[in-house]
Amino acid sequence: MRRIVSILSLAVALSLLVISCSEKQVPVYAVKDSCVFFDPVYSQFSLRGKSGVVECTVNLKLYGPAVDYDREIAVEVVDSSYNNAVLGTDFTIERAYVPSGELSGKIILKVQPVTLEVPTRTTTLAIRKNKDFSYLKYDADVCRVAWSDEYMRPSNPNVWQSWFYFFSNGYSKNYHKLLVEVLGDEVERAGYTNGARNDPELSYRIFTWWYAQAKVFYDFVQEHDLAHPDDPYMHSDDFEVYTNYSTAVGKGTKPDTPPTILSTIFKN
Repeated sequence: MRRIVSILSLAVALSLLVISCSEKQVPVYAVKDSCVFFDPVYSQFSLRGKSGVVECTVNLKLYGPAVDYDREIAVEVVDSSYNNAVLGTDFTIERAYVPSGELSGKIILKVQPVTLEVPTRTTTLAIRKNKDFSYLKYDADVCRVAWSDEYMRPSNPNVWQSWFYFFSNGYSKNYHKLLVEVLGDEVERAGYTNGARNDPELSYRIFTWWYAQAKVFYDFVQEHDLAHPDDPYMHSDDFEVYTNYSTAVGKGTKPDTPPTILSTIFKN
């Protein structure tokens, strides 16, 4: 009898605990505690096929709620040995803000065309505190930005994540060029994530589409290499392997010599 009473008492206590937990308010970020940050902490933009001044958007993530007005973000260029672009000459910062009703921010840059002498321009941007954002995420408040008329690893994380999981966990300009030649430009503007579904600049493609594209690409490269054993498709010297799709360019593992593209792509 005592055992039954104990069990009943335990059941009542658990029920009260569940009720109290369900009624407890889950804490949320207040507007005054909002924070914007870079994720990833690098952005690269290819100017291939474009002429004149080009608008590039560096995306930011937000900790905090949406509001019914635009919130401006304080951004400045910081000194770095990485920089070779001059603010006001090679690029301008048009605006940095979180649009009304949205949960992400953007920094809009306008960049001048690159030259044969300097095919890639680079700068370093930093978020500063202001009246709308008085907190910083100190491991993600600085971003390296580059633009070039050459092939560059996609800066849109929804595109690069798709490449990382369906094609290869490595990247090089030669690989990128071949990927576009075989599969077309759409592969640079598509993704499989919910982020891609909600991105007006991207095409959302389901898993089966990506698996089919990966097979087409692998079969094409394999067929070429079998027919030309002395001249296989090779990665360029910039080839890197990444342990995670969020790993920044330059932070991957570089082999002593560039491998064949076939040896680094997934067979589906």
